[in-house]
Amino acid sequence: MNFYDQEIHKLLEKRAFIENDIKNLEEQFFIKQGELEREQSYLNQHMKHHESKEEHKDLAMHEKLIKNIKKDLSGVERKMDALHLSIVPIEKETNKLKEKQKGVEANLETLKHQEASLFYKYLNQNQSIYQLFIEEINQFFGSIDLFYQALLNEVYVSDAFLSIQLKTLDKLYLSFEKQLFSTHQKLLNLMLNYYHQNEKEQLKMIKGFKKSLASLIRSLKKNYANQVTSCSVEQTKKLIDKDNQLKLEKQKLKKKQDISKKNHAKKQLIDQLTLKSIENKITENSMKQLQELKLLNDNQLSIAAQYNSEYEDKKKLLEESYQKRMATTENSILTQDKNIQALDQSITAKNQLILSRYQITHEKNIESLKQKTYHYEQLVLKATALDIERNKQAQITLKRQANRREAEMRNINNHHKRYLMTTKWAQNRVLARENRSLKKSHNFKMRMLHLN
Repeated sequence: MNFYDQEIHKLLEKRAFIENDIKNLEEQFFIKQGELEREQSYLNQHMKHHESKEEHKDLAMHEKLIKNIKKDLSGVERKMDALHLSIVPIEKETNKLKEKQKGVEANLETLKHQEASLFYKYLNQNQSIYQLFIEEINQFFGSIDLFYQALLNEVYVSDAFLSIQLKTLDKLYLSFEKQLFSTHQKLLNLMLNYYHQNEKEQLKMIKGFKKSLASLIRSLKKNYANQVTSCSVEQTKKLIDKDNQLKLEKQKLKKKQDISKKNHAKKQLIDQLTLKSIENKITENSMKQLQELKLLNDNQLSIAAQYNSEYEDKKKLLEESYQKRMATTENSILTQDKNIQALDQSITAKNQLILSRYQITHEKNIESLKQKTYHYEQLVLKATALDIERNKQAQITLKRQANRREAEMRNINNHHKRYLMTTKWAQNRVLARENRSLKKSHNFKMRMLHLN
């Protein structure tokens, strides 16, 4: 029963782990869904206003990001579907184990009823034999009462009558002794059959216990090997997933960094092209307006100086923004590395926790098996001790009955001797009285004859 409970508990724990993984995947799904909605709303807002090339490129980048998020969402959904499908065989296995447990319980109940019926069968036979004992003893004592009643009813007990009554009493005693020996033999045979039957049952129990113990050890070894393989497979899967996730994160960061670098370079080129076009326009206009430039040379020089200062300021601002973006990308890379390290540590901690739990359950199972073996050994010892005690009690009762029979026979013999003595004494008195009366009558008759 404990084996089936442990197996069901293991399957339920496995199902709980799978459900926990499903919950984590659902959380990831909702997070990705929120990111997709934000990106989609951003894209919908800026789809109407995309006049410049930069906005076109920004929208293309957001579209790529939306595609990647949708890909991640489909992957999470596939994983969730696979985990939901993996719950179905666990439920089937638990139902099978519960049905097997019910069948074993029913078999145990039938065995229990069979053992009880066997015990009550022997008990009824034993009671019937004791009832036969009582009937035979009552019959024998009734015949003894009849013997004494016949002697009491007889006025004058002669030797012939007494010998006939004693012969019938001896015949009754011999028949009683034979019946007593036969019933005693029946009782001994019944006790021997019960002992052999009990010994067979005990051997069956020991054999069944050894068989169940061996099957339990085999199943535990098999479960241990399956658990070790599943843990190793799960660990390798998690390591592969971790490596794939690291690669994906690194690729995403590289893509983002490359896109930001390209955008910055493109903006810088656009700024340089605009500057060059402005310079070309200035040179073209300088040829036409040479007269005006001469007059306005001082103003142009001041404008050029101001333009150069503005150019330098704009260049510094662009460089500072580039440095800030580079710093943010490096910080994001560092945070991603830290997150990956934390994820690695949590996975190793979970693996250690799973292994420790399995070790604890394995030790508990071994301890429970030891306790069960000790309990069954104690039961076997108690059963053998009870059989020895029952045999001793049977020997004591046998001796007690033999002693009682001998005492009764001695009592009967003593009664018989006493009866013979009393009857002889009474007969002698009657004989002496009759002799005296006969002598008196003889003397009287002789005196009468002499007188005549």
